[in-house]
Amino acid sequence: MNKLMHALLLIMLFNSCHEREVSCDEGTGQRFYVENQEGWIFFDDRFDAYVVRHHVEGTIDAFRTYVICNVTKDLEGEEKSIVFSGEGQPLKEKYYPNILIAGEDFFVILLDDVTLDSDK
Repeated sequence: MNKLMHALLLIMLFNSCHEREVSCDEGTGQRFYVENQEGWIFFDDRFDAYVVRHHVEGTIDAFRTYVICNVTKDLEGEEKSIVFSGEGQPLKEKYYPNILIAGEDFFVILLDDVTLDSDK
């Protein structure tokens, strides 16, 4: 029994170390198009996935965090400043992270255009 528990624990630990596949089905409500927005892409441990964080213009501390449905290899790795466009949708609340940042709203996004922002 003890060996079985150790094996199950190792399997669970191994599975938790891999980023999960994010589905655009994790969105809910009205879809909208985001065009030529500045943001930065990085791996967010709270979602175990890559996200784009975008500061909402005209606010001091409001951010939109987009969980990316279609991350490509060239976007993975270190944090990068980007200009992005794509179809977004509010994230279902059951997928919200346990740790929240004040002023942050959550969405899923299917990116269709990404440009590295060389000015930042």
